[in-house]
Amino acid sequence: MSSNTTANTISSGRLIVAYYPFSLIIVGTILNLTTLFILFRPVFRDTTRQPVVYYMRTIAVFDILMLYGWNLDHYLDIVHGFILLTYTIPTCKIFGFLNYFAGQSSAWLRVFVCLDRYLAVSRLHRTWFNRRKGVSIIISTIITVITLFNLHFFIFACFHRSNGTINPNAQLYRIYPLWDYINLGVYNCAPFIFMVTLNTSVIYHLLQRRQMQIIQNSRIQHRTISITLVITTFLFLIMTIPATIVAAFFFTTPTTTLAKVLDSTLYTYHALSFIIYFITFKEFRQECLILFGCYNYNIFTLSHNSVENFMNDPQIPTTITITPAQQNRHNKTRVYALRCIVGAWLVGLIMLIPIIMSISLSKINVFVHAIIQGTTTVNSYISTTGTPIVSTSNNSVTSMTNNTNVTINPPVRKCQNLTFTSYMSYATGTKPWSVAAGHLNGDNYTDLIVANRNSYTVGIYFNNGDGTFQNQKLVINGSLPQYVIAKDVNDDQNIDILIAESASNAIGVSLGNGYGGFTAEVDYSVGMYPYWIDTGDLNGDQNVDLVIVNDYNSNVDVLLGDGHGRFDTGYTYSTAQYPVAVAIIIRLVYFLDMVTQRFEHGDDSPRAIHHGE
Repeated sequence: MSSNTTANTISSGRLIVAYYPFSLIIVGTILNLTTLFILFRPVFRDTTRQPVVYYMRTIAVFDILMLYGWNLDHYLDIVHGFILLTYTIPTCKIFGFLNYFAGQSSAWLRVFVCLDRYLAVSRLHRTWFNRRKGVSIIISTIITVITLFNLHFFIFACFHRSNGTINPNAQLYRIYPLWDYINLGVYNCAPFIFMVTLNTSVIYHLLQRRQMQIIQNSRIQHRTISITLVITTFLFLIMTIPATIVAAFFFTTPTTTLAKVLDSTLYTYHALSFIIYFITFKEFRQECLILFGCYNYNIFTLSHNSVENFMNDPQIPTTITITPAQQNRHNKTRVYALRCIVGAWLVGLIMLIPIIMSISLSKINVFVHAIIQGTTTVNSYISTTGTPIVSTSNNSVTSMTNNTNVTINPPVRKCQNLTFTSYMSYATGTKPWSVAAGHLNGDNYTDLIVANRNSYTVGIYFNNGDGTFQNQKLVINGSLPQYVIAKDVNDDQNIDILIAESASNAIGVSLGNGYGGFTAEVDYSVGMYPYWIDTGDLNGDQNVDLVIVNDYNSNVDVLLGDGHGRFDTGYTYSTAQYPVAVAIIIRLVYFLDMVTQRFEHGDDSPRAIHHGE
């Protein structure tokens, strides 16, 4: 499919989700570079007096790097159909490392800014932590420790699969989602706890000093510091933690629009330093206004004697006489500052508009997608022989006994004249994602197989023969089981279980013995995030072959069976973006065709048809 055709199939909501990260890269890079430039201006060069400026400069650098990881991949994935994480082995290692290294470094630098402010207000004299040399050592230590902490990406991560695609995991262990859990603690939870603790202590000491009237002349400055710290911590909470929690515990394939919106909100936080500094730091705001010509150094005019005294003794005069004209210019400057502040807020509002629009446009899309993925009801199994009708929902599987024989003519659009006596719910693991049915233990009753996605298990419910089922029996420990089917793949007349495992990027095959038992699972590597499986004889050897939809790679893999329950790598075929289903269609007895389906709200037409030969 051409790039033009692919672009035309992208919905407006998805385009907003795609181009917001792209615009954030441009705006965020400009704002952070401006911040960096201002922090190198003369007023901030005296780092002996203000060593905290070192932290602010380094944070600006890491905030720029943050925008070029997953944020950039969101744009490339939707618009261009690839991501840097799986483009080549070098980009896989570099961006796998950068995605965690930049965020963790930025978060811990902000923690030590809070520590610096706490020591500044709680100690009468500067400590080693507040001195220029100490700050430089702390920054170097943070960068070194976090580099070593994530160094395994360069050593173990990323390898080629047998079909030529790149797996971002490691061969020795599973990086994802393990490192997402660790990142939640290192990037979010621990820094947030330290920030709240230190900022609370800062505010406490400021209140104590104010009551004791120790800092009457510097009251406004310390109040500004408190406001800045509180705003930074609050924004860190609401803008970064939700996205990291979703990535660690609620990740789905394909990634939902809401998850990408939360991700974009996280990266927006790393583009807001300029706006926060402009609003809360007087010196930063003045330098910014001077830089853009909104502020004049010569607001106050000193008398001749005052200038002469100042040259002889360079101390700031105790009294300055301001003329009405000077006061007028000063008032104009305040107006200019107010306008710039309003402009900064408008910039922030403009950056949030795409998020609001993408949420409104994707509400229906997310709801329908949730239905397909098991949030409400998925993978219904309907029989015309009185077999119970089964569906999965949140942490339960539901069975409904059919009173009448039902005939459904494809395509299935409506089911009329269906009545049910009752329904029963059976406990499952967390997030039952897929259900299959088959005769598993030789009693000729239809049993159920349920893939519990977030529990990493696959369970069996044996049929009692009266429309009820036994409690779940866990037979397989899957790796984020996404889809399960029941099929005899070794021609022994016993049902076997095949599982699409998204976390390990593999298809697991467990052979049944006809008595309800299954062999240990054998994994076959496929593309990234296998989402769907279908079976059929694709090469005319009378053996069962497999077709697997790889959602993240936007392709399908074909595994050729040998008739004994083993499979060899066959071929890989490209599809449209985000394929979620595949069907093998019999044509002229001898040929099998594959039809892949791409999920797009309002469009249920096939996206790719591969004709068998």
